[in-house]
Amino acid sequence: MPRPTDPSRWSHMFTDDIKFTQKILLLHPENPESFLLLTRSQSAKVRPSALDLPGGNVLYGDDAIESIAREVKEETGITNLSKPTILHFKTKVNTT
Repeated sequence: MPRPTDPSRWSHMFTDDIKFTQKILLLHPENPESFLLLTRSQSAKVRPSALDLPGGNVLYGDDAIESIAREVKEETGITNLSKPTILHFKTKVNTT
């Protein structure tokens, strides 16, 4: 698969018109009926101030598990994620 023609988009786009995003439902370790929601920034380009699950772009060449762990750390500071149990997996391909 060719990388984007614009080098500034290499980190988050797989091609000129495809990028992969992922979200994770983090259950509370002591109360699995509770989960983590984040509030998006008021200045976010997409859905400002909306509630959202942690996640983001899968970087070119990244492993999906390492990618979601990186996004959780960036967005929440949580670093002690054990290997997640995948209860449901859905792929969404975003095209521009």
